[in-house]
Amino acid sequence: MSKQVIDRQDRDLIDTNRRSFRIASIVFLLAVTVRFIYLYEISANPSFKSPIVDSEIYDITARQFAEGKGFGNNFFFQAFFYQFFLSLVYFFSGSSIIIAKVIQVLLGGLTCVLTYYLGAKIFDRRIGVMAGLITAFYGPLFFYEPELLGAGWATFWAVTVVLLFLKTREKDSCWYWFLLGLCGSLSIITHSVFLPFFLAGCIWLKFQVRRGVSPATRFGALFAGILLIVVPVGLVTLRAVNKFTVLPCSGGINLYVGNNPDYCRTVTVRPGEEWDELAALPARYGMDKTVWQQDKFFKQRVIEYVKNQPLDFAKGLGRKTMEFLSSRELPRELSVYMFAKWSRLLRLLAWKVDGFGFPFGLVFPLAVLGVIFNWRRIPVPLVLFMVFYPLSIILVFVSSRYRVPMVPLLAVLAAAGLAAVVQAARLRRWRNLIIMPAVVAGLVLISTLPGPFCQERVNFDHEFFKWMGRAMNKQGLNDKAMTYYSEALRLKPDSYETYLLMGAGLIGQDKLNDAIECYAKVLRLKPDYPQAHAEMGMALIITAMKKHGKMDEAIEQCKESLRLKPDYYKAQFYWGIALDVQGNLDEAIKHYKEAVRLRPDFIEVRQALVSALQRQKKSKSMTTTDLFGGGRQ
Repeated sequence: MSKQVIDRQDRDLIDTNRRSFRIASIVFLLAVTVRFIYLYEISANPSFKSPIVDSEIYDITARQFAEGKGFGNNFFFQAFFYQFFLSLVYFFSGSSIIIAKVIQVLLGGLTCVLTYYLGAKIFDRRIGVMAGLITAFYGPLFFYEPELLGAGWATFWAVTVVLLFLKTREKDSCWYWFLLGLCGSLSIITHSVFLPFFLAGCIWLKFQVRRGVSPATRFGALFAGILLIVVPVGLVTLRAVNKFTVLPCSGGINLYVGNNPDYCRTVTVRPGEEWDELAALPARYGMDKTVWQQDKFFKQRVIEYVKNQPLDFAKGLGRKTMEFLSSRELPRELSVYMFAKWSRLLRLLAWKVDGFGFPFGLVFPLAVLGVIFNWRRIPVPLVLFMVFYPLSIILVFVSSRYRVPMVPLLAVLAAAGLAAVVQAARLRRWRNLIIMPAVVAGLVLISTLPGPFCQERVNFDHEFFKWMGRAMNKQGLNDKAMTYYSEALRLKPDSYETYLLMGAGLIGQDKLNDAIECYAKVLRLKPDYPQAHAEMGMALIITAMKKHGKMDEAIEQCKESLRLKPDYYKAQFYWGIALDVQGNLDEAIKHYKEAVRLRPDFIEVRQALVSALQRQKKSKSMTTTDLFGGGRQ
């Protein structure tokens, strides 16, 4: 080959790369522009700087670690990566939620760029551009990306790992094998359901590359990337919770939530009392000594359910498959459609009419068309992801938040499907033009008609304002908290948990009579609620202390709470306070000790116990001194 031909090829390659970079830059700018517009609009949402539910747990855990307080228990309940990432952001930014959200928005833009490259690699540049734009304007995706959740990172790893499988097969260099191991491991500690896909992809890759570097070098580089992540994370977990693993200890309870005879109840269990009762289930069987024992308990319950009720289990998988294919965004802690009231952009790009939801209701049928008319061109890693990832989600339980990592890959297939429609119209392929609308219509019906599902029946507007009230209470903004609680009660007047939280806020405002009335309303709605009896007792204790009243009624409330729930640590604690105030120090110490036994990490009761023991010691010392002094006289 002549030098002129080689130079021309080099110039063509450089021109191609430059053109591709310019397109990628445009896709990135469009994607981040959309996301920053959304971020600006959603800043009016009261939870923007006051995270709630799962986001609140991530926020608290990351702040504690960034402040040097070590790994809390929550660090190992959820997947490791996102909490560690958020901790690093907080450490370098002074715990700035805004900076965390901005970084995640930029990550979302990068995900759109990688989607463009993936589409261009599998098909052509035109399809890559369409795929990148679909991802850029996909409403539910840019809704989740700035939230303090791992969904944005999971989406990024999904497209990254698929791309790396393709590049590793093509290049077969140690660098790509190392990167594959590194990013594959990071995806697993971001969302453990990536594990089956990653293992299947590695098995496929083993039989695809037979030339280039030696097998020992090849897999040495892969395992080096894996071990770089697995070893430090595993050692940290071993030191903290006595088990070498990179998987979270929430796997068992999540599996149980989606696989049990009362699925509709468990999948709609709300944060608070309902979740606490579910999480306390292992304690009833004496399997709550470690988090891994609890994890094992829930997994055993699932195995028993599958063995004893296989038909019901199979029906459940079928139901969850329909949930996964639903065009609507199924909520878990947050509802996409509720948040749309604060963003016109989200209302435009994520909506539902009756049973039809946009954009999934359109992207999914187009993706299926892309598979039908381009199945020979679809690479195995993409197929493996589109099989193993949904199966892993369906095996546990389905929500919109766990479906969004598929968006970039669906976007590539949907762009191919749209291109197939355009080509059929241009070439007047009448048979295809008849088949395509029929396929799309059938899939729209399949994804629209089933439901509403259990998750869609939850009143998320009420939930939002209830948890916002709690967040304001924690920040000492009690007036704002009362406003949110009032709105929550307007939406759901029989919400006893809202009255309970409102009572705590009223005590913080020193409105004891109003707090007692709130607790009375709770007990009218739910007379057998042990927490309400205990909190009523505490309110009566404070009232008695300030007005020099009697403690008898307060103690009776604590006793009733313990009758309903003998292991309720707060009732023991409050009873101890009442006895302490009455001067019955010895009996108070007994209740403090019992509360510590029931809840060893309860700081307030430990402090009360130490104080009581010190006063008891001082009292005995003074009594002895008085006794000897009297004898000498």
